[in-house]
Amino acid sequence: MLAEPCGDDRVASFGLLPVKVERNAYGRQTESFIEMLELDPELHTPHVQTPGQKASDNTKDARYPAIFIRAPKITAIESGVRVLASSGTTPVLVRYKTLLGLSFHPELSPEDTRIHRYFLKMVQS
Repeated sequence: MLAEPCGDDRVASFGLLPVKVERNAYGRQTESFIEMLELDPELHTPHVQTPGQKASDNTKDARYPAIFIRAPKITAIESGVRVLASSGTTPVLVRYKTLLGLSFHPELSPEDTRIHRYFLKMVQS
């Protein structure tokens, strides 16, 4: 909804994020998958362990378990958009000013809160 129009007239876009996307480009829900991604160094912070969680190594070398479910594919980015993670050559996590655009679901990886903490830090500054 934040991206520019996605080629589907049923979707009303806010047009706030200067990227083009293709809706559901990664397939149906039954084709969901997990990919370990390298994140931009700006997202690397020590992991704070919460009660009941196993220790996790979220150091600068740790990869992120990105869960793709009926995900939009970012097909083009405009000037000023920063790519924070890619799947091959395809951006899957981008930032533009105080907006983040993702092709995956970080809320489904509760053991790794780097993206959530990055977003909170981003909007608080």
